[in-house]
Amino acid sequence: MQIETAKFGVIEVEEEKILYLPYGLAGFPGEERFVILDKEDTRPFCWLQCVDVPDIALMLMDPCLFKPDYSVDLAPVREEMGWTGEPENDLLLYVVVRMYSEEAANPEKEAALRLVANLASPLLVNAEKRQAVQIVMYDTHYSYEHPVV
Repeated sequence: MQIETAKFGVIEVEEEKILYLPYGLAGFPGEERFVILDKEDTRPFCWLQCVDVPDIALMLMDPCLFKPDYSVDLAPVREEMGWTGEPENDLLLYVVVRMYSEEAANPEKEAALRLVANLASPLLVNAEKRQAVQIVMYDTHYSYEHPVV
């Protein structure tokens, strides 16, 4: 099927690659159909593209690439989603990464680009079941703006 995206234009997506997020994503109420776009030229980043809203595309990354000790208790989520029979290594964990420009202290210097990741609300994907869920952790030491580099 073809989907329109603001970032990548019109793209072809296999129907079986569409993920259903039954609880949606924080900040995007009502949006439940997404696809993960793995673009070779943007690795190690990939994109969570909304199937129905072209302007919704979030940059994702495997958190263990920059924080090897990152750990989330997946048992309650697996239970709630009915994924208890799935091997844990069949599930993929991503964090949303945001890039922004930080004003330079010296006006003669260029603004610095910063990459931060939301470690407090990772996305758990079960590609086999074509489902995903955002885990929003309220009582955590992880930050919503953890530096990637």
